[in-house]
Amino acid sequence: MIEFSTYNVIFFSISSFTLISAISVGLVNSLMRSLFFLILTFIGVAGLFILLSADFIAIAQLLIYAGSISILLLFAVMLTPESSTNNGNSKYFLPGILIGIIFTYLMVALVTIFQFNQLSGIHLKKLDFDNTIASIGELLLGKYIIAFELASILLLFALIGAISIVRSNESDFLISLNNKDKK
Repeated sequence: MIEFSTYNVIFFSISSFTLISAISVGLVNSLMRSLFFLILTFIGVAGLFILLSADFIAIAQLLIYAGSISILLLFAVMLTPESSTNNGNSKYFLPGILIGIIFTYLMVALVTIFQFNQLSGIHLKKLDFDNTIASIGELLLGKYIIAFELASILLLFALIGAISIVRSNESDFLISLNNKDKK
């Protein structure tokens, strides 16, 4: 039987919020509302990571998915033609519902068939998950400093390349306009 502690109530609240918003992503007709529910799903998953004492992953989830990826998707939805923003009459609705029901049945069957070891109460406190950010920071700036610096240099070159591609096309356009004005 599940004990009703504060942790379990918070877990069931956040997981219910996450599941409802994730289901709403597929059921809502408007792409903008669907994107809003996707952002709420990302925030709910970050809350679940916080409950698992994975604070670094929770912060990364908020910054990368709820922040950056959501803004990228928002721009993609805003730049799509108006006719493609309504996803109410999709031909994939019934197959998607069928696949979702089969997947849910398989997950429930797997959880009920196999016994998973759960850590709760005193056993969970023995693991000492005080601060994962400090340990990840020590590893990134200690043992894995070369990989961390190489990744940052690679991202810097990708950013410089993207800026140069955009600026070169814009400057070519300005040069061609200036040449037409002189003639």
